[in-house]
Amino acid sequence: MQTILDPTQPVGSRVTSVRVDGKVLDPKATYKISTFTFPAAGGDNFTSFRKGTSSVTGLLDRDLFRQFFEASATPVAPDFARQQVYATGLKETYRAGEKASIVFTRLDMGARGAPKNSKLELVKVNTDGSTRIFGTVPVVDGNARVLFTVRGGKEFRIVARDSKTTIARAVVRTAPKMSHKVFPKAKFIRSKQTRVRVKVKLKSEVAIPVKGRVTIRVAGRKYNAKVKDGVAKVKLRKFSRPGKYRVVVKFKANDNFASAREKFTLRVQR
Repeated sequence: MQTILDPTQPVGSRVTSVRVDGKVLDPKATYKISTFTFPAAGGDNFTSFRKGTSSVTGLLDRDLFRQFFEASATPVAPDFARQQVYATGLKETYRAGEKASIVFTRLDMGARGAPKNSKLELVKVNTDGSTRIFGTVPVVDGNARVLFTVRGGKEFRIVARDSKTTIARAVVRTAPKMSHKVFPKAKFIRSKQTRVRVKVKLKSEVAIPVKGRVTIRVAGRKYNAKVKDGVAKVKLRKFSRPGKYRVVVKFKANDNFASAREKFTLRVQR
């Protein structure tokens, strides 16, 4: 379980995120918690434990601790990754291209033997599961400020070295807004004479420009175009007959953006 605390918030509102096995805590679900007697009774400000509807007591803490070591076939080492992280500005999800600004405090543990963190690694997790470090931020006395543009892919991770404290957040891809212009105007489009030009504009709501590919389907034909600086241009073949033609424009999803689709009608004169 990992808990995110924002020390700038008032008492009672400082817990901004709780995740169990990487998933956001469901307030409607029922969870079983194993803990010591003192916090179970509300000690150390674990007051919510008092709201539990049932409890089961077992062996003494001392006996369980001893049995754990006796049952271990290999040497046991402590895990210094923090499960309670102090962060301001950290959200549950981010959009690809969004600007992230997060302040971390108390990243270093005071426990004996705990390493001092030297830096934070910013890691992009691709849709295929592969990873790439795209930036680092120094940690000074357990404190760090992170400013970056969220990359696309599946998620990003912030990893503290050397404690291996890891914060992961999902990346959401948004669809660009599409619009189009047709040249020439409808009254000048003639069958067997005019080659229509379509200009597709794709506007991003985030900091990164739209790149990728667009396909246009009309009159049984398919046209492909590359998006450059948020614009794709396609020149259609001449239409053999006058009439109304349905045009379907599709933007193909990629690492940064979700797919988008638009339809419109072309009127071809004699």
